Amino acid sequence: MKQPLLFVLAASVSVLLLTPPAGAEVLSSDSRTTITRLPPAGRVIPLPNRVRLLARKPPPARAEPLPALPAPLARPDTTPAAIDDRPFWAAIARGDLAGARVIHKSLQATGQPWPEARRALDLLTLLQAEADFKQAAAARDWTRIIALADRQPTLVSCDRAYNFWPLAEAYQGLGRAAELTSLYQGVVGACSNENDRLTAIEHAFERLPSEAVADLLLREQPYRRSAAGDQRLDNLQYRLNGTRLVASLDDPANGGEAADIEDAMGPAVLARQDRAAAVSLGWSNFRTGRLAKAEQWFRTALQWSPDPDAAEGLANTLLRRDLPAQAATVVDDYLGQDQRAPSLRRRIHAALAGRALADGAFDTALTQVAAARDFGAAGPGMALVEGWALLQSERPQQALLAFAAAVELGGGDDAVFGQIRAFLALDRLDDAQSAAAALPPSVSGAIVAEISIRLADRAFKQRRYDAAIIHAQRAQASPDFAVDALALEAWARFRQGDLDASQTLFEWLYRTDPRKDYADGLFLSLTGDNKQPRLRDLAAELGGALADRVRRAEIFGG
Repeated sequence: MKQPLLFVLAASVSVLLLTPPAGAEVLSSDSRTTITRLPPAGRVIPLPNRVRLLARKPPPARAEPLPALPAPLARPDTTPAAIDDRPFWAAIARGDLAGARVIHKSLQATGQPWPEARRALDLLTLLQAEADFKQAAAARDWTRIIALADRQPTLVSCDRAYNFWPLAEAYQGLGRAAELTSLYQGVVGACSNENDRLTAIEHAFERLPSEAVADLLLREQPYRRSAAGDQRLDNLQYRLNGTRLVASLDDPANGGEAADIEDAMGPAVLARQDRAAAVSLGWSNFRTGRLAKAEQWFRTALQWSPDPDAAEGLANTLLRRDLPAQAATVVDDYLGQDQRAPSLRRRIHAALAGRALADGAFDTALTQVAAARDFGAAGPGMALVEGWALLQSERPQQALLAFAAAVELGGGDDAVFGQIRAFLALDRLDDAQSAAAALPPSVSGAIVAEISIRLADRAFKQRRYDAAIIHAQRAQASPDFAVDALALEAWARFRQGDLDASQTLFEWLYRTDPRKDYADGLFLSLTGDNKQPRLRDLAAELGGALADRVRRAEIFGG
C-alpha cells in the first residue's frame, strides 16, 4: 500500500537528523532524502560542572504510520497539502544557516502543518552554535568557547569529539586545571570510540601532569580495543614512563622511583632500540650513583648509533669511575670536534693530573695540568693539584701562587690549607697563622697546633720565653703536638727561672717517656733548686737516663 506523503517527509527528516556529522555533503534532486551526516542528539560528555553524564534518548529511526481514520470522520477534501520543506534542507546541506533560518520562518508563516518544525529549529540552533564554536576556536577566544559549550552541551558529545580539543585548550589557556582534568576523564570514561579516548590521552600529555595521565591510562585499561588500539595504548604507557624518567633526572634523591621506571621500561627500550630512552636511563643511573648500569646503558645506545649525547654520558661515567684514560678514548672515538669535547678533555687531563699526584709523579701531574689548560681555564681543582705538585717538588714559592689562585677560584678550605703549607715551607709563620684564622675550628685544629709549636720554637731560640710558653700552650690542644709543646714549655720555664714549674713538667714527661733530654731537664731543674735528696729519690725510683745522670754527677761532680 502506498504510504501518505506526510509520512514520507517525516521519515526522511528523522533519518537526516539521526545521521552523524561529517565534512562532505552529497545532494540530489530531492535534498530531503540525500543530505548526509547531519548532527544527531546523542550522548553528551559532561562539562566539569555537571557531575553525571548527560544523555538524551534519540528519536526512533522510523515513525510509525498514522492509523487510518474511520470513514465517517475522514474529510480528504479538507486535508491541507503537505508543506514543501525541500528548500530548507537544501540550505542546511549547503551550510547556508542564514538562508535556512529565513526559509524556516517563511514555512511557519504559511500556517501549513510542518511536523519537523521543532526539530528543524533545534538543528538550526545546534549548527549555529557549532559555527560560533569553530569561529571562537579559530580566534582562540577561550571564554567564548567555554560559554558556548555550557550553553549547548551537545557540542561536546562523543559524536563531536573534534570539539573536545578546542575546549581543552580553552580550559588550559584560562588556567582551569580541575575542569581540564574532568573533561579528559569524561572522554575516557564515556566515549565508546577507542580513537577518541586514546586521542584524549595523547592530548593530555601536553596539558596534564604525569600523575593525571597515569590515571587516564588506568581508566582506559578495562576497555576492549582493536589490535591497533592495544599497540597505541602500549605506546602511550611507554611514553608516560619516559616522561617520568626524564622528570626523575632532576631529582637525584628519587632514586627508588627511577629504578622502578627502569625496571618497567627497560625491556621495551631494548626491544625498540630507543636510543634517547637508553641515554635517559644512563643519566638516571649516573645521577643516582649506579655507575656500572649507567655505563651499560650509554654503551648500548652507542651500539645503536654513534650518538654524542651517549658519548658524553659515557665519558662522564668513566671519569666518575676514575677511568680517565678510557674516557679519553670515548671522546676521541665519538666526539671529535663536538663542542662538548674541549670541556671533557680538560676534565680528563685534570683527572690524569690528580692520579699522577697521588702516585708521586709530580712532574707528570704538572704536565697534565698544563695540557688541561690548553682546553680552557683551570678550575680550583687543577690549581690545587698544581700547588701540591709544586710543593712536593720543593718549589714552595710557585706552589704559593698556585694555592692563591685556587683560593680566588673558590677552592675553599683545601686551598687555604695549601696556602698555609706553602707559608710553612717558606718559614712565613706569621702569614701561616693569619691564613689559619680563616679556617673553621673543625679544620684548623691540627694546623694551628703545628704553627703554634713552630712559633714557640722560634720564640725560644730568640729567648722570648714568655711568647714561647704562650705558643706552646696553644699547641698542647692537639694530641699530635702536645708532648713536644709541653717539653718546649718546660725548657722555657727553666730558662725563666721558674724551677718549680719546670720540675713538675719534666717529671711528668720523664714518667711518660724516660728520654735523655727529659732526664737532663729534670736533673737541671732539681739541682738548680738544690733538691738533691728529691733527685736521688727519683733516680732510685725511676732509674734509666735519670739514674745515669745522677751517677755521673756524683762521680765527676757535674
